[in-house]
Amino acid sequence: MSQWLCDRAGTYNCPDHSDEDPEFCKQQSCPEFDGWDGWNGWRKCRDGKQCFNVMGLCNDERPYCKDKSEQDPDFCKNQTCSEGYIKCRDGNECFPLWGLCDGGSRRGTWFNCNDWSDEDPVFCRVHECANDYVKCRDGIQCINRKHLCDGTKCILKIDCADNSDEDPEFCKYMTKSMSFQVTQRNIHEELKKVQQKFL
Repeated sequence: MSQWLCDRAGTYNCPDHSDEDPEFCKQQSCPEFDGWDGWNGWRKCRDGKQCFNVMGLCNDERPYCKDKSEQDPDFCKNQTCSEGYIKCRDGNECFPLWGLCDGGSRRGTWFNCNDWSDEDPVFCRVHECANDYVKCRDGIQCINRKHLCDGTKCILKIDCADNSDEDPEFCKYMTKSMSFQVTQRNIHEELKKVQQKFL
């Protein structure tokens, strides 16, 4: 099914509004992947008349479903997340796995979960970062490896909140040790050594 069919009441793509006809939509399935915006996992609203993305489960934003079912905690708990997504501790919301322990902006922590479980320090200390991500010196936050020593200190940039990714001694060591051609595996091993020394 196209992501344009039964996507939201009042948003019509067909001149005759047939793409949002309730009886037609009840018979349609929702797309698992939306190639237009890259979001995985579309589900039916409780009334079966629309599809919504699982990223919208109980996220306290403007309801997508006309019946507002995707904001009902009981409804949300019964929904599953798509591949690459995980439920928050409260069982309501889905968020991308890369959002675990990602820390956030320098203005404060960027929570993917309303219950803040994705940034729980106790959990994040034992959580292993995803591929191409490394822990900051605080042992809690994970950042993308490409942000190490990138010299960027933009307020909205999600780098280490403790600024350990831009530590001058650390970056000097990184520049020296990473100046040779290395494989992906060697980079990972080298970063582990660096982390033990500095982060």
